[in-house]
Amino acid sequence: MVRRQAFVTTRVMARVLPYPWSLLARRGDIGSAVSWDDCELSDPLNAESITFFTHAEKEGLPGIARHTAAPLAERVLWEPQVPTGRAPGFLSFLPCPHDRADHWRVFIKDKERTIHIQERIIPVHGALRRATAWEDPTEHNEPEVALRDTIARLNGYFRAAIALTHDDPFRAFAGQAVARLDWAIIWERWKEVSTGAEPLMARVVEIALSYVARIRDVCERPRRMLVRQREALPVGRVQEIDAICLRDLIQRPGRTILEKAGARQEIMAITRRETVDTAENRVVRDFIRLCQHRARAYERENGHARKHRKVEAVVGLRRACERFEVGSPISAVGPSVGVVRPNYVLQKDRRYHPLWVQYDKLRKEETEVDDVWAWGRRLWAEFIRAVVVSFLCSDGARGSCGWEPDGDVAAYLRAEHQDGSFTPALSISSRWMRRAGGAQMFPIHPAHAHRCPGLEELLPRLGVDLALVVYPAGNVSLRPQALLCVHAVLSLRTDASQRDAMAVSLRSTLDLVAQQNPGLNVRGLLLRGDSSGAAPPETPRFGRLDYLVAPAGGRFWFHEFSVHLAVLLEELAG
Repeated sequence: MVRRQAFVTTRVMARVLPYPWSLLARRGDIGSAVSWDDCELSDPLNAESITFFTHAEKEGLPGIARHTAAPLAERVLWEPQVPTGRAPGFLSFLPCPHDRADHWRVFIKDKERTIHIQERIIPVHGALRRATAWEDPTEHNEPEVALRDTIARLNGYFRAAIALTHDDPFRAFAGQAVARLDWAIIWERWKEVSTGAEPLMARVVEIALSYVARIRDVCERPRRMLVRQREALPVGRVQEIDAICLRDLIQRPGRTILEKAGARQEIMAITRRETVDTAENRVVRDFIRLCQHRARAYERENGHARKHRKVEAVVGLRRACERFEVGSPISAVGPSVGVVRPNYVLQKDRRYHPLWVQYDKLRKEETEVDDVWAWGRRLWAEFIRAVVVSFLCSDGARGSCGWEPDGDVAAYLRAEHQDGSFTPALSISSRWMRRAGGAQMFPIHPAHAHRCPGLEELLPRLGVDLALVVYPAGNVSLRPQALLCVHAVLSLRTDASQRDAMAVSLRSTLDLVAQQNPGLNVRGLLLRGDSSGAAPPETPRFGRLDYLVAPAGGRFWFHEFSVHLAVLLEELAG
């Protein structure tokens, strides 16, 4: 008798959203939510904006590869009009997989049954693989390398802010997990970096300024060692043989050594020769190769400031390393194999140890970019939030904007990112007062969207990366007067039709929100971060939606964007 095992199918309540704001889109619209079956039958979705709705009580967040999805908004109601749709859930988005894939395998784990994991396949379009630190841009990998450079540049902005802890008055936070800084000072530092007046400080710059002489010394006079090897030698020059040489001698025809030596009078023996192919020299060669790649990347990022001292030093380092790799004794060294671990020479030798320290730090810098690469979309949203709040706190905003903070707005920054996030929500969510008229404005972090007065149900469902909510003066009930929804998108390999479809979908959603909330002035900002060296900035307008496209981390976001934001805030308050 054969027993049939019964399989219990758990109903998965997760939904795939082509865009974060899809919960509010009309049924049948381009941005409406899709079920798993619809997703598998539909056209490939845009990898730039895929979002998930998951019920918090029943499921864990979706996962892909080694990462779990990051929550975008909490206490999101799927469909508030019906009782079954009022169970709170999460809006979340997945990190990009490291390898380019036309189909994402999404895993959803049931919290009630930890052994039950459902795997779903989502067709996507426009995904890019993660470029390695050793790649230079060519025709076949230019988008991948450009994306890596973009994420490295965004990460560099937060590193530049954390570097403020080495100066007064923030020295007390040096080496701490979280630093308390000043948004106005961060704005000034980032503005200098964006204009190229002061290129970002990087590890390769420190190496170029302080370690070129040490590198030249080691490459031209590398440490050598004697190695034993077996080769055929004349009988009169033989000094040492081992078991293998003796076995070879025995197998040769003849009775005496001279007969076995043959016509050439040679037998196999041990010789010693000098070589530079040692473990420490392999590390040095990897070091100069890595310096070349990081120098090229730094030149690409700061091509507008080639006359700056830092850039010139990095160019000199690259050229010196290129000469050392082909024209010095170190060129005879082979590549390193496996995980590099320091030996006694790298740890104790006065010439090799400083280079090992810099090599290890340079590798960790590359590892840092690799770790944050998957969270590029969230990192871009973090950058936009920090730019908006730091601009409002800057001295320049006092003349162009009529808003001032109601209390202290502290800039808390993590020393290490947490799933692409450097700034906690409490550094963004704050209250601002209108100097003329007494109106109030609340910048709202998406993690606090469910706490926004008057928009507790609506704002989480919009899936905004930042919301600016304006309340009129003397409004005791805190009914909002205007709402500015900011959405940030990091460009992948998408065409113009997909980008326009995203803008049209967001515009229709904002129109629907305005119809359902009479008296609420609804505006939108869709901010797309392109790779460096892309087309000039664009500022098209789709009705109540402003669509801004510019290189991520470029000059535009600290000059033209701040002017545009000041005008928008005046319109909201007006």
